[in-house]
Amino acid sequence: MQTERYEGDMLAARRLHVCTLAEAAERWGVRASTLRQWIKRGKLPQAFRVGGRLWLVP
Repeated sequence: MQTERYEGDMLAARRLHVCTLAEAAERWGVRASTLRQWIKRGKLPQAFRVGGRLWLVP
């Protein structure tokens, strides 16, 4: 059931034109940990969590 929820969340994310932290990190040439720090510091206010663990970035 958890896998189905995750897959549904990812499909919704694709419709919203967002990417995971790993995808955003690759795109911007930084580490995912750097993006997590930016989120924590409020530098990416549009980032949001899905399912309690997965961060998505527009």
